[in-house]
Amino acid sequence: MAETFYIEELENRFRDQKTVSIEELYQFYKEKEPDLPRSTLRWRIYELNNKAILSRVKRGVYKLGSEVREWKPDISKELKTITSKLQNEFLYLTFCIWSTKWLLNFTQHLPTKYFTLVDTERDTEESVFYCLQDIRKDSGVFLNPSKDEVHKYLGSSENPLVVRSLISQSPLMTVNEIQVPKLEKIMVDLVADEVLFNAFQGKELKNIYSNIVNKYDVNLSTLKRYSLRRNKWDEVKEFLKETNEQILG
Repeated sequence: MAETFYIEELENRFRDQKTVSIEELYQFYKEKEPDLPRSTLRWRIYELNNKAILSRVKRGVYKLGSEVREWKPDISKELKTITSKLQNEFLYLTFCIWSTKWLLNFTQHLPTKYFTLVDTERDTEESVFYCLQDIRKDSGVFLNPSKDEVHKYLGSSENPLVVRSLISQSPLMTVNEIQVPKLEKIMVDLVADEVLFNAFQGKELKNIYSNIVNKYDVNLSTLKRYSLRRNKWDEVKEFLKETNEQILG
């Protein structure tokens, strides 16, 4: 890698600069390889970012070193309570849980409402729905809410809980013994379920994508595989092109 990427020379050239533009990087590599195509430059930037040699400051601007880190969301007491309830009631149930409050780290504006989501394996949704009604008597619990239900009831409920079907082979991980979605799943679901996540669409969704990729390690293969399962790869790819094109290589 060092021979292809000229890492030592790269660091020597730009070590006294706070930031380096994509044009400066392009000219640096053109000095080494005059016929270097732009597509190769994007791939190199992506690889340098993965190796913690470069990190993205904003579109077209980078700096030496990396602040990209592994994502570990906060597991609230409520999420622990819901998980414990489901684990006690359904011994072998496969599900994941998360809150839209987690998106606050990536948004520009503060949503007025938040909700909790439980994605559970196929054919268990109704049983999980009735189980969770026991611990959510004072706030709404919704089962695969329709567009009409989202607009009429979800927005007026205080901290609603949404039970949905878990897509097979969803990218999940365990944090503090609680199974939660990986960032790649959240990114795709925000695109695929635009009615449910209507508060996070448009420019806000671009902010979310940009901030996630800049702050955390996103696995492109995982993102693509899950988005293909949801038939949303073209849409996801377009968001990446607009916000973080270098991840596409």
